[in-house]
Amino acid sequence: MDQRKIVACFIVNVWYLNIVTWLMMWFIKNHNLARRRNRQLALRNRTFVRRMVGLAYLDSIIGYDDVQCMNQIRMDRRTFHYLCQMLRDHGRVKLDGVLTMEEQVCMFLHILAHHVKNRTIGSRFCRSGETISRYFNSILHGVLRLQGTLLKVPEPIPNAYPDPKWSWFEVFFIFYKNYF
Repeated sequence: MDQRKIVACFIVNVWYLNIVTWLMMWFIKNHNLARRRNRQLALRNRTFVRRMVGLAYLDSIIGYDDVQCMNQIRMDRRTFHYLCQMLRDHGRVKLDGVLTMEEQVCMFLHILAHHVKNRTIGSRFCRSGETISRYFNSILHGVLRLQGTLLKVPEPIPNAYPDPKWSWFEVFFIFYKNYF
């Protein structure tokens, strides 16, 4: 073989390797893009599913019957919706579109009723602990603004109370007041 044929074969082999290398790089790039696109779609679907799970849990508490509502938030559905309306109208609780008023109040009452942590409520309603904390404080401030409407000042019991059991309590209160 002469020198020209060897150089020509070498150049053809280099071009062939170049083309194969570029094709492999193109396939790897497209494969990585497809994997990234599938991962993004999976994350979007997972977020949608988490939102639906949280709404389903809320609906299981306040959507079906008063027994479940009383067991979970210690309030019947009519009173629950009345409280939500009062907080919306007079409690100055802002709705920012992330959580509905019913979801905020349900999380607030569930925490108070069962003395659970933000992490537990977050897993049940599929929300972060920071979101739970922020909306808990928002509803708490709304309830405190409604204290004049919601809380009643107790009436003092007169000394001549007609119930005979009261005299035993009166003795205890006098003892408690004098010694403690």
